[in-house]
Amino acid sequence: MIFRRKNDRSTGVESTARMRGRDSAGDTPGTASNPAQNPLAKRFQAEDEPDTIDLDQPARFHETTDEEPDEVATRILAGAGVEEESFAVEPLEDPVAGFLVVIRGPGRGSVSRIGYGMNSIGRHSSQRVSLDHGDQRISRENHCVVTFDSLTRKFYIQPGEGSNLAYIDNEPVLAPMELAGGSHFQLGDTVLRLVALCGDDFSWEN
Repeated sequence: MIFRRKNDRSTGVESTARMRGRDSAGDTPGTASNPAQNPLAKRFQAEDEPDTIDLDQPARFHETTDEEPDEVATRILAGAGVEEESFAVEPLEDPVAGFLVVIRGPGRGSVSRIGYGMNSIGRHSSQRVSLDHGDQRISRENHCVVTFDSLTRKFYIQPGEGSNLAYIDNEPVLAPMELAGGSHFQLGDTVLRLVALCGDDFSWEN
């Protein structure tokens, strides 16, 4: 609904649509015609008073709240424009020392991690290094063992408890042998390459 002002001076007749409190003369005592007594009248006496008032439009008010603003989850680094987040760092119970990569045979391209201490190798899921890629010539359990010694920072390979053997350069592994990073050894039809993470230049203890 829209009310429009009419020129009361030209007609001498009060407009029925006059906003109460707009004019200071002609009203009876006791009415809210005095702008000092009527805040609504003071509002409409501003120079930039609109010609029309759209009563269908909702009134706009500034929202206030007593609650404190939420804490900022991230912090901006000054001048960098990069958000910095804090993460909880938990200690490594079984840090990775290196990786075994299948470079020939079933499962070619697959990667298994080598942890600290002794890592039994076999097809079964219970093995620390499970090579269940279809090579039936690999024993289900404990075909051989690859060990990382954190004191010397060296890798070793030794035979397992089964009848199947591991080979290095076509020679069977019959006793513990040092295994350098980049070395290859064979189990059944599968050839694996040792990719060392820990060594003389790095250790989780440092």
